[in-house]
Amino acid sequence: MQDLWCKGGYYQLDPVQEAALAVSRPFLWSHKGVQSTVMQHVLRSRHDPVISYLLDTRMTCGVTVPIRLAGGDLATFTAIRADPRPGSRPKKGSSSPKSVMWAIFCTTPSMPVSIPASAPANMST
Repeated sequence: MQDLWCKGGYYQLDPVQEAALAVSRPFLWSHKGVQSTVMQHVLRSRHDPVISYLLDTRMTCGVTVPIRLAGGDLATFTAIRADPRPGSRPKKGSSSPKSVMWAIFCTTPSMPVSIPASAPANMST
């Protein structure tokens, strides 16, 4: 995922990063169902490659915290939810299949500097 965002230029097409430039407060985002007001103002067809990738990899929603740095740079902290695999069953005593959360810290120009070791392989490539 890091190569795709950094070398592949997805950081320039990422609607979440674009939204982070426009607001100074944390915001929710989702590529399934109802979208937050912040994202409704940002989303355009140019974001389709990023949204398709996130849907394909089941990373459909999250929360992002924009962080303004000295000199005007932007960093973001994003927690991403990975949806359960299709057909997965809930664990005993649970009413829904397990979801997973990852956190990613990015700096301008949205270059990931930390990807958790527990992240799936497609997040680090």
